[in-house]
Amino acid sequence: MVVMREGAMPPSGFDGETTDGLLRFLRGCYRQMKAEVASGKHANVQAAIEHEIEVIGRALEKLHIEPDGTINEKT
Repeated sequence: MVVMREGAMPPSGFDGETTDGLLRFLRGCYRQMKAEVASGKHANVQAAIEHEIEVIGRALEKLHIEPDGTINEKT
């Protein structure tokens, strides 16, 4: 299920299958976030997004992504 207009090129280095996988992943993330808000884990969607940004920021502070895509912990 690639959601792109016909003839559109996916981002460089990504084929339709990869793009579809990314979109499915994002859909799952949004569904999970919606469930977390509904359960009371977060006050609202904005709070959930801010929480996720903080988590990603902490991970990026600790990790280094090599040009080949290898992820290493910073020393």
